[in-house]
Amino acid sequence: MKLHSILALLVCAALAVGCGSDDGNTGTAPAADTGSSTIFDAGSGGGNNTGDTTTGSADAGTATDTGGDNACSCANVECGFIPGCPKSCGACKTSGTQCVNNKCEKKQTVKLKKFGEFCGPTKDCQPPPAGTASNAPEAQAFRDCKNAQCETNLCYSGVCTKLCTILKDEKNNATGAAGDDGIEDTTQNSECSDAATGDNAIHGSVYSCVQQADKAQVQQGQSAAICVPSGSWKNCSSNDECGDKESCRLYFIYGSLVQRCGPISHNPASTDGSTLAESCNDNPLEGDIGVCKNDLCFSLGCSAFCTKDSDCITEVGACKAGKCKNGNACTSDVDCSAWKCDSLQLSSNDPKKYNVCWPKNCKTNVDCPDDSFACRLSYNGVQDPKGEPDPDDPSKTIMPAWNNICVSKVKDAAKVGEACDPFSADEDKSLKPCENPYMCDNGLCSTLCESTKDCPSDTKCNFNEAPLDLDDPDDGIYDVFLPYGTCSSTKGSGANCIGTKECGADKHCSLFVEPVNTPAGATAVNHKYEANGLCIDKNKDMGDYGTQCGSASSGVGVGKLCNSGFCLNTTNQTTNQAQPGFCVDLCSRKDDCAQNISIYNQQYKSVCTSLRLSWNTTADGKDDHYIPVCMPTNPQSSLDDCSTSKLCSKESEACIGYAISMSVHLKSKVEYWCGSVANSPTTADPNPPQPTKNVGDECDLEASLNECKTGYCMPGSKTGKGYCSRVCNTNTDCGNKDGMICNTDYQRIERPNKDNAAVMPLCMKAKSCVSCFSDNGCAGNYSCTNIGGGGTLAKEVCAPSCTSDKDCAAADG
Repeated sequence: MKLHSILALLVCAALAVGCGSDDGNTGTAPAADTGSSTIFDAGSGGGNNTGDTTTGSADAGTATDTGGDNACSCANVECGFIPGCPKSCGACKTSGTQCVNNKCEKKQTVKLKKFGEFCGPTKDCQPPPAGTASNAPEAQAFRDCKNAQCETNLCYSGVCTKLCTILKDEKNNATGAAGDDGIEDTTQNSECSDAATGDNAIHGSVYSCVQQADKAQVQQGQSAAICVPSGSWKNCSSNDECGDKESCRLYFIYGSLVQRCGPISHNPASTDGSTLAESCNDNPLEGDIGVCKNDLCFSLGCSAFCTKDSDCITEVGACKAGKCKNGNACTSDVDCSAWKCDSLQLSSNDPKKYNVCWPKNCKTNVDCPDDSFACRLSYNGVQDPKGEPDPDDPSKTIMPAWNNICVSKVKDAAKVGEACDPFSADEDKSLKPCENPYMCDNGLCSTLCESTKDCPSDTKCNFNEAPLDLDDPDDGIYDVFLPYGTCSSTKGSGANCIGTKECGADKHCSLFVEPVNTPAGATAVNHKYEANGLCIDKNKDMGDYGTQCGSASSGVGVGKLCNSGFCLNTTNQTTNQAQPGFCVDLCSRKDDCAQNISIYNQQYKSVCTSLRLSWNTTADGKDDHYIPVCMPTNPQSSLDDCSTSKLCSKESEACIGYAISMSVHLKSKVEYWCGSVANSPTTADPNPPQPTKNVGDECDLEASLNECKTGYCMPGSKTGKGYCSRVCNTNTDCGNKDGMICNTDYQRIERPNKDNAAVMPLCMKAKSCVSCFSDNGCAGNYSCTNIGGGGTLAKEVCAPSCTSDKDCAAADG
C-alpha cells in the first residue's frame, strides 16, 4: 500500500483516464516516495551482476496467421481470447474447470474477501516490474488478480471496495454548513453502509461514498464516486488536530488532494497499525504485512503529517541527562529524533507541498541520533547533470549527489558483520535480512562508510559507484557518477593480488576500490580512486568459478553467492526473467582459469578477460576500473597461442586479443589466443551462414551473426556499417587497401599512461569520416573530431590532425 498506489487509484480507477504506472495500479509515483525514480536506492553488492549477458531465447508463442479478419488460430489454444484476436477460442467444456491463460485448469475454491477487507499482492499475484506501462498486459493482469480477491471485484488502496452513487450531498460533513462537499451525507440507504467488521477490516467498518471527479466533470454528468474509509472529515495538518481516535489522512475529493481526519488503520489480524518510521508493506514476498495508522506509507516506512519537528519524535524519552544515545548533546527529544518535519511534494501530478515527517540526513550510522535507525543511501533527486536552483535560495545550485537518510532498523535482523539474506524477496528464508535491509553485501551485513575507521574489524571501506544518465536518458550514456563506500570483509587478509591463483589454497582474490591518498610533496594524480586485489579467506558456502549463483539458482542462503562477489548472466535479456547465473574468479592470465569448466551442464574452455566495474567518477574511460575474470569461451576454440604470428592454422578461427586490466595505476596486458569465429547452430537456425569476409570488407555492426573471418568488425564511415579487421604485426597483415594500416598504438583498454594500457595492434583505416568516440578510435595522423553540434547533435569522426591551414591542403576530405 505505497502512497503512489493510493493516489493512482484515486485519480484513475473511477475516472477511466489514461495513467502511467510502475506497479500495474496506474498513476505516477510521488516525488518523495523512496520507491520511485526520484530516490535512488543503490542496494548492495557493488556490481555483482557486472557483465550480464543473454543465454538462449524464449519462444513467444505467437498466434498463427490464417488470413481474413481473424488472424489467429485456436489449434494450440484450449479456451479464451488470444491477445490481438477478435474472437474467442471458446469456454472450457469439462465440468469443474476454468480458463486460465488460454488453458483449462481445475477450478480453485477461493474464499472471496468482503467489502472493507484487506486485499493486495499475494504469492500468485505479484506486481509487474517497475516502469511497466499501465496498459501493458502484465499491469492489467495484476489489477485483475487483485480485483478477483474481492466479492466486489475491486481492490482499491489495499482494501476491497466498490463504486457507488451519492444519494444526498447537501451539507459540509466537516462543519455542518449548507452546501455540497463531494462527501455523501449520512443516510441509512448509503451503498457504502455494508462494510465488513473484524480484524481484516483494516480501516474500520464505516465508509462513505466520496466523489473523485471534479465539479466540472460532475456537472457534465460524469461520476467517479467510490466508497472510502470515513471519519469526522475535519480539515487537519497533523494527527494532533484529529484527537486520539482519528488520524490525519490524505483523501481525493472533487478532483483534489485534501487532508482530513479519518479512521486509524490497523494491520490485518491485529489491532495495531505501524507507527512512525516503522516498516510498511503490502507484499508478503517482501516481508511482514504492515499497514500505517494513517495509510501514509513510503518505502522507508510510515510517515505522518506534521506542523513542527516535535510531531515527528521517533522515541519519547530519548534525551537523558543532556545526551542522546549516540552521545550527541540534546535539550529535548527533538534533538535525538531520527526524523523531522519536512516539506515535500507527494505527487508529480500535484505541485503542492505537504509537511510530513521525514528522515534526517546522515553520512553514516553514527549520524542517526536514535540507535534503532541506520543510515540508508538515497539520491537527492536532481535531474540536471549541471545542477538545479536551490528552491530555498535560487542564487545557489544543487548538484546531483547523495542525500542519505536515517531509516528504522529491521527488528530481529542480522547486525553489521553477520551473515544475511542477499535475496530477501525470494521464498528462501534460511537467513535473516540485515538491520539495514539495503546493506547485505555479498552475504555479509554491511554499513555505509567514508573510510575504514567507520567499519568493524575484519572489514574495510570499499567504494562502489552508481552511474546515472540524466542529460539524455534515451542515449544510454552515463553522465553522472556517484561513489559510495560500504564495509567489505577482509577476513584472513594477506598479500595484494590480481588473480585468485596468486592467493594459494582456501583464499581468493577480492577487489577493493579506495580513494587515492597522495603523500605530502608527491605529484597528485588526476584519478580519485584506485582498485587493488587483496587475498582473503574463502567462504566454504560460496561458489567458485562455474558454480551456479543468483536468486534463480538452486542454492540456499549464501549458497547462491560467489567468493569473488561477481555472479554473471543472472537475467535472460530476451525475456527479462531471472535465470541461474555463474560465478567467476579473478585472474591475471588464461592459465589461472580452468580449461574444462562445466557451466549449465556444458563443458567450456576459458580465457582471462576484463569487464568494466566502474567509471572512477568521470565519463573519461581512461581511468575506469575493471575486473579481470575467468570467462567461458566457445568449446570449439583451440585457444592456441597466437601472440607471435597473430595467425591461426584453423580456417574457422581467428587470433583474438583478450585485455587484462584492473586499475589505472597498474600495468595492463593483452593475451592472444585462437578462438572460433564460426556461427553456432541454434534451434531456430540449425545451419547458420558462416563468416566469409576478409580484412577491409564491409560488415554490419548490428548483425546478429559474425560476418568477418578475422573476428573483428570496426566502425566505418557509414551509419551501422563497419569493416572487417584483425590483430596484426605489420601493415602487410592488413592488406594495405583503403587506408588500412596496422595501428600499433590502439589501446584495447585506454590509460593516460600508455605504459599501463592494454595495447593491441589492430588493422584500422587511416581515413577521414570513420566513426569514433576518442582519438583511440582513429589510426595514423587522425584525431576524433566533432563535426556536429552539442549533446545529441554531436557527430564524432576521424579527421586529419593539423597545426595550420596548409596541413589541410592534401587531406582526404
